[in-house]
Amino acid sequence: MPATVTDLTPPPGGNATAVYPTVTAAILDRDTTVDPGSIVLYLDGVAVANASLTIDPQVHKPANPSSGQQDFMGATVTYSIPTLLPWGSRHTNSIVFVDSASVRRTNTWRGPPLIRVCLPATACPWAA
Repeated sequence: MPATVTDLTPPPGGNATAVYPTVTAAILDRDTTVDPGSIVLYLDGVAVANASLTIDPQVHKPANPSSGQQDFMGATVTYSIPTLLPWGSRHTNSIVFVDSASVRRTNTWRGPPLIRVCLPATACPWAA
């Protein structure tokens, strides 16, 4: 079984409420392993500079039944979007990597609409 993408943030069908959202994708090693040097993240079809990505060589999952975490081999890719995205906008993210069988793998997901929550509403920097 090939390495596979297991976790996506923001999740398809979920809510993104951060003013500056973070995109995260976890790639779990299986019979093949991810080559961390091959990972490319795309936001709306534009490659994110590798220097802007944080790549952790593990995938962290909550441990059951304890409240700790369990670590697995693979990679967790994180990108904190540095620009203010328009309210209600939807964005397409893609994670591309090559596995140890030299197979290029792509996972694309369309994130949820960007929803901003501010209380009181007048405290929101985007409120006019």
